[in-house]
Amino acid sequence: MPAKTVFQWGNYLALADEWMANAATSQHPEAVYRSLISRAYYAVFHASFNLAQTLGLESTQSASDH
Repeated sequence: MPAKTVFQWGNYLALADEWMANAATSQHPEAVYRSLISRAYYAVFHASFNLAQTLGLESTQSASDH
């Protein structure tokens, strides 16, 4: 069985930055903006979630974690 790879959520923020730099010249700028906001949200959410776990806070395993 292959080893589990941990996703680097900061990569989503880097991707959002890349998309932001090119959004205005896209044929579909609104779609780019919506997608980059989503990626940035998940990058921040998971960074916060990981920090909370490091600090010993427990997840509720529900939508209230958001």
